[in-house]
Amino acid sequence: MFATVPEKVVKMFRQVFEPKEPDSARWKGPVGELKDFLGEPVWVTTCPECLGRAAVSESVRCAECDSDGFVRPGIRPGWLGECAVDRNLVAQFLAGIPRQGSLTIYYSNPKDRILLVGDWWRVSAMGLDFDEAHALRDAPCLFGKPPAEKAGCVPEIEAPF
Repeated sequence: MFATVPEKVVKMFRQVFEPKEPDSARWKGPVGELKDFLGEPVWVTTCPECLGRAAVSESVRCAECDSDGFVRPGIRPGWLGECAVDRNLVAQFLAGIPRQGSLTIYYSNPKDRILLVGDWWRVSAMGLDFDEAHALRDAPCLFGKPPAEKAGCVPEIEAPF
């Protein structure tokens, strides 16, 4: 019933979802602690003003959603060590993962991808570009210290939710 995946494809997936350097682990801890830091995910919703009609009709204009039909959550910046992330986006990735269990966070270069490795799951995500991130100076940190030029957050800060 299931097809065998060619080894070439398996190697390509491993490049994305396995740490390149196993000793590049930056943090190990419970999934629940990371979820507390990230907060509840906020999802894209249908615009309450036009009820999404602006997305399907050129005759409907909506200032609330800029005629997109949807309201998208803003960036909720935070630091995982030296890596700036959108906490909301990572929270969305982890929405289906139980709080029980542990995970390890890996990254080699803070401007490269960050890899979250759990017992039976993997998440690979890009960090925020320092030039595009909002309010990084005051963004909370889960562990470690952000780069000196972006310092200002206090490690081990309690999330306000």
